[in-house]
Formats: sequence, structure tokens, C-alpha cells
Amino acid sequence: MYNLIIGFSEEDTDFKSLIEYKFGSDLNFKRERGMDGVEFIFTVVIPLTEISIMIIQFILDNFQQCDKKSKRVLIEPGGKIDLTGYSADEAIKIIKNYFNSQEKHCK
Repeated sequence: MYNLIIGFSEEDTDFKSLIEYKFGSDLNFKRERGMDGVEFIFTVVIPLTEISIMIIQFILDNFQQCDKKSKRVLIEPGGKIDLTGYSADEAIKIIKNYFNSQEKHCK
């Protein structure tokens, strides 16, 4: 079992709708203060039974080319991963490491 933990701006309502469409509307979105202490962000934990090409493509399509207004990050125990500016190959390696580190912690 894996968790895709996502953080994004609360103003990014289109992305929130997309997450609900792709992964179900019963997800628990938690509202908390961002790193600047002013902006609010949503975090959501999406449980996954496996890491498929569809999941990797979803992350690439929605995290790699974000602007400042719609900043989206993967959240891990040690911090946040911002994929903005990475090539597709680099981003895929980062995504695989993100999920591989969860596998190591579960053993």
C-alpha cells in the first residue's frame, strides 16, 4: 500500500475537482497554513494499492508545469518535492524514489 500525499493552494479549485474526479470524492482534504504563514493550502492523502503508469502520468501532467499561483507539491516525511522545472526523465526518477522510499519504510 502506498500513499500519494499532495499539497496545493486552496485557490486551485480546478485541481481539487480533478483529484476528486480521478480518485473519488470521499477523500479528506485538510486545510492548513502554507510555508509563508499567510497562504492556506490543502493537503490530501490518496491511498494507492499499486503504482501504475496512470499514476505517474497524472503526477507528470499536473505537477511538472505549474505556475506560482497553482503550486503543487508531493509531501514526504522529510519535506516537500516540487517537480517544476525538471525534465520528464528526471521527474519520473524522483516520483519512483518517492514511492520506493515508502516501500522501505513499510518493511
